[in-house]
Amino acid sequence: MSYNNQFLKQPEKIASSPDVIQTANDFTQLHLEDNREFALKRLHDSNIYREEFIKEVIFVEYFY
Repeated sequence: MSYNNQFLKQPEKIASSPDVIQTANDFTQLHLEDNREFALKRLHDSNIYREEFIKEVIFVEYFY
């Protein structure tokens, strides 16, 4: 290798197909887990809201 070629960027190794597929699968799995956690949190929040709403309705019906 000559002196002038020492500073040229060496070609990067391209990931093999199985590596690319595994990375995509890992990303998809993380995305699904995030969506699941978000959906469970929304469900929990909506259950709390519904319980509070029912308490208010019962209170209003009982005292008015």
